Amino acid sequence: MGYSCTIETHVCALLDIRASEAGQHVMGQVLGMTSSLLPNTWFDIDDCRLMSLGPGQWFLQFPEDIEKDYRQCLIGAAGGYHHAVTDVSDQFTAYRLWGADRRAIIAQGTSLNLGPDYFGEYRCTRCAFARITIVLSQFNLTCDEIIVESSYADYLCAWLKKARGD
Repeated sequence: MGYSCTIETHVCALLDIRASEAGQHVMGQVLGMTSSLLPNTWFDIDDCRLMSLGPGQWFLQFPEDIEKDYRQCLIGAAGGYHHAVTDVSDQFTAYRLWGADRRAIIAQGTSLNLGPDYFGEYRCTRCAFARITIVLSQFNLTCDEIIVESSYADYLCAWLKKARGD
């Protein structure tokens, strides 16, 4: 018996942002943030998602067709603060999982508590999953997103399909 879940590849651009606390504050203002992000949370900014993966590191995810050059804007804003803004779009692949059974499938690959009190809306984390490292986020109430290094994308897709019961 299989699980009810749709797995789709999500094409997006991704920036890896590392900065001191002061640098993050300035870059956050440029992006339109009104408060600081706690580690393992995310924040939507227009068509973009800013994910805080830990102290000093963010992922900024946005549609590939957006013409605004976020990288240059952030580098310019950070000025003399310690920072690095790297385009890692080609290094990562994103998958979105839709459906009632998506969390049951994800639970097969990780020991995280995926209950709504621990991993609910606006939460993200870098974690071990099926012997690889992923970034997991709750995209919305009916969808979770997995970002994985592209070299593991085929493995992850095959693993998810097998876990689904294909």
